[in-house]
Amino acid sequence: MNTPEDEAAAEPTSTVEPIVPGETQAFHSVPRGGFRAVRVRIRALARLAAFALATIGLSAWFFLVAPATLGSPARRTRLRNAVFRRWAVVSLAAVGVRVTVRGRPPAGPCFLISNHIVYADIWLLASQTSAVFVAESGIARWPFFGFMARVLDIIFVDRLNNRTLPVVNARMEEAFARGHVVAIFPEGRTGPGTVVLPFRTSLLEPPARHGHPIAWATIGYTTGPDDPPPSQAVRWPDGMSVAKHAAKFLLLDRIDATLTFGEGTVRGSNRKALAEDLHRRVASSFEPLA
Repeated sequence: MNTPEDEAAAEPTSTVEPIVPGETQAFHSVPRGGFRAVRVRIRALARLAAFALATIGLSAWFFLVAPATLGSPARRTRLRNAVFRRWAVVSLAAVGVRVTVRGRPPAGPCFLISNHIVYADIWLLASQTSAVFVAESGIARWPFFGFMARVLDIIFVDRLNNRTLPVVNARMEEAFARGHVVAIFPEGRTGPGTVVLPFRTSLLEPPARHGHPIAWATIGYTTGPDDPPPSQAVRWPDGMSVAKHAAKFLLLDRIDATLTFGEGTVRGSNRKALAEDLHRRVASSFEPLA
């Protein structure tokens, strides 16, 4: 019979690996050895392979069918929405994210705002709305995904250069005019997971100026009992590379995402008042990450 000391010695040891210098709370506990460690890594590789195959397959479908949409903006929009929505659904499943949706997703044309925690937020919203997203311009430089983001009508905004805002606002107006849901993350970056950051008002200029309807949603995550809490393992700290975060994200045993849509829409002509009202609505249903 093993003694308690023997049993303790037989347990696989773990190491806490910081993701980036200074991010003392962002880590993943990974077993050093044993069957579980091997299984976790094999599962992570399988998730990555499933995501890659789905992305390549759906991209090929888009480019094969795209020539048939020439001369018909309506057909191209339907193709874009179908491919983007399927890619979002398959991506969530491939990386092991289980989704619970509360409330009714909005139908375009409208604007949609939500809090922002991690890149998977885009998949969550796209899986329910096929939205046109306003995203940080750094995504445009990602290999392959930057190109595909342009093809799928992602609108890039340089948050450090306000001179680009008129062009961004004009593109949002065009997407709205084509009947799209236009999705914005007004925090301007991924939040800390403990609170919803104040909303910036600049991207609310088009709906404020023209009285367009704005819907809102709240996003939250939980992890499995053997995983680190989502505030450490799911949240994507500002400035961290997507590759480094994904290497940890894919190792999690379980990720549950909750997407809550608010009722109805709001309108207003004052950007500051709109930002405060929408922030209050999102924050009221936001559950801080553990």
